[in-house]
This record gives sequence, C-alpha cells and structure tokens, in this order.
Amino acid sequence: MSSDDLPRLVRVDPTSDASIASQLRSQLEWLIARGVLRRGENLPPIRDFSQQLGVNYHTLRGVYKQLEHDGLVDSQRGRGTAVLDYRDARRTIGPRAARSFAIGVIIPTHLEFYAPFLNALDSASQDPALLFVCVAHRDPQRGLSYIDQLVAKNVDGIIVAGEMVPEGFDPSRVAAPVVFADYPGAPGPSVLFDHQQGSALVTAHLLEHGHRQVGFITPPLGTPSVEPKHRGFRETCTTAGLAENDILIEVADDFGVQPGYASGLRLLRRPNPPTGIVTASDSLAVGVLRAARELGLSVPGELAIVGNDNIASGQDTAPPLTTVDSPAAQLGTETIRLLESMIAGEQIPDRPKVLDTRLVRRESCGCPHPSTPATVEPTRSRGSQGV
Repeated sequence: MSSDDLPRLVRVDPTSDASIASQLRSQLEWLIARGVLRRGENLPPIRDFSQQLGVNYHTLRGVYKQLEHDGLVDSQRGRGTAVLDYRDARRTIGPRAARSFAIGVIIPTHLEFYAPFLNALDSASQDPALLFVCVAHRDPQRGLSYIDQLVAKNVDGIIVAGEMVPEGFDPSRVAAPVVFADYPGAPGPSVLFDHQQGSALVTAHLLEHGHRQVGFITPPLGTPSVEPKHRGFRETCTTAGLAENDILIEVADDFGVQPGYASGLRLLRRPNPPTGIVTASDSLAVGVLRAARELGLSVPGELAIVGNDNIASGQDTAPPLTTVDSPAAQLGTETIRLLESMIAGEQIPDRPKVLDTRLVRRESCGCPHPSTPATVEPTRSRGSQGV
C-alpha cells in the first residue's frame, strides 16, 4: 500500500473519550497487524501526515515514537519510519492492564458442528465478553494472522478450534492467553474429545451388524484431529479379525457434505465395494447417503453408514444417522471456563481436559426404528482427565 493511501484509512474523532494519540496508535497498530502496512514499507512523513489528518504535529510525532518503542516501526534519519515485523514486536510487549471484555475465537470453517460450540462459548461465559469469531478456512497461516489481528484489537484471550496454527507455534509468546479446542497434541492448554474411543465404539457397532467388508471415509490422514479416529477404526477392524483387503480407506478433501458425496461415489464404485461405511464426520456421512441414493443403494438394506460428531441435522436424514456424540456444546463450555480462569490469573492443570464421546443408535446402521428417542450408549472411559 502506498503511504499516500494511508490518510484515507485513518480517522480521528475529536469528540471521543479516547485521546487523539491513542486513536492514532491503535489504528496504525491494527493496520500493521492486518498486513495493510507491510514490513519494510514507510509511514508517511510526520509533517505531511499530520496536515492530512488535521492533527497536531507533536501529537503524531509522539505516536511514531510510541510505535518505535513498541518495536512496530524503526525510524532512521534520512530514511523515514519503516514498518517492522508485527509478530516479533508483540513478543516484547506485555499484556495490557485494562480489560477489553472481548475474546477472539478462531474456527476452521462454517461446518454445522461449530454452531453449538460457539453458542456455548457465549452462553457459558461468566464475563460480559464480546466474541470476535474468525474463520481460518482450514489455513493455519491465516489462523496465525488472525491471532496477530486479535492481539492488536486488545482481546482478553483467544480460543483456537482445531489445528489452526502452524507447527512450532508458541502461545507463550502471544500477549494474551490462548486456549485450544478439539486439537490433540495442542501446544498449550486445551479441551478435546476422546476421538479414538468414539471411533472404535461406532466401528464396533457397525461390525456387530455382521459387516466384513468396511470402508472409512476421512479427511487427509496425519492431522491431529483425524488420526485418532483413524486409529480407532483400524484397531477395531484388526481386533475383529478383518483381513487387510477388507478394510477400504477413502480420503476426502474435507469434513463437509460435498467431499463426503465425492468420496462415497469413489468408494462405492470400487470393484468390491464395502457393505458398511464409517465416516470421520456426520457431514461426510450425509454426503455418502446422497451418493448411495444416486447409485440406487438402499440404506441400511444394502449399505450401512455411520457418522461421527452428532450434528443436529443427522437425526433428520433418511434414514437418521447412527453416530458418535462429540458434545460440541460441552466443548464450548469447558473451553470458555478454562480461558476465563487463565484471564483471571488462576493456576490451571498442565494436562488437557478430555471429554467422553458416546454412541448414538439410529437407523442408518441397521438398527430398528426406536419407539423412543435415539439410544445413547456411553463410552468406556480410558482415564479422561479433568481440569
């Protein structure tokens, strides 16, 4: 961005309770954090910029000096004032004393699963906090950029759902508490599900219906939130005595309905297609149901399908989905409580909070239509740890 464009973006309000200097400083920090002002670019000369903004020269000069003190810019005689790396600067600036009563939340995508999670963050909060929800579109680098921007907005804390930070991220170098949700192996305090046990439970239930040729549809393997589900599926199939060529893996692009549909078509068009399919999410399972209908397969008569995570729409599919309940609302409640404890300066455990998952029996697996609501069977806990 040209320095000539900056006066168009920066505004001051002389009637505001905030000083002109603080208004200017917060706006310039935000533009640096957002990447509008990039590393190596020069801020406008103070005299020209102050005239364009209609502010006192010495006020703007003081703002530049404060930005330099905070490591956001570097001023050199004859070279002007150059923007520095925002992330490096934030490592040297401590948390601000005043509460903003704002919390940043970074989620991977707009999947239905996150709706009860976000609702619980809001309803379970003990503080009158405003949530800033950022969607990273499954890009950890974008998630990291959002952390910079949220810190620039002076949030009291940040919640990161899923693996939306790059490998090597160090939350201790962020000037706000950071808590992770549904991120096995997270680099900081976290709340997560027992995905391996849940996947094992729903896979075992499918096998109890007599299936010996089974498929598993999953996003790319190797990511922290996917790998436990894959392990639970594989270990259960192996324990049941299934041969390697009876276990069919199909990798989807994502957790959504469309990837489930595309992966379901590929899996069901194989020479020896499975009679039962386990999916890593209910959204994937909904896509597989669509693929089965397109291929003329009856569910569960010719093909059994089970999901994972128990989104609300899963009970309204035809037939309703048997699945694993990963309680997203409880995830939100426990995560906001953990973050608020950190904001209050309380001591927190160094182990993650692990939430149990449960089997939800419906009709897509071959269970009969119940006369009562879906049967819910708890997992056998493997020593979940509490906060």
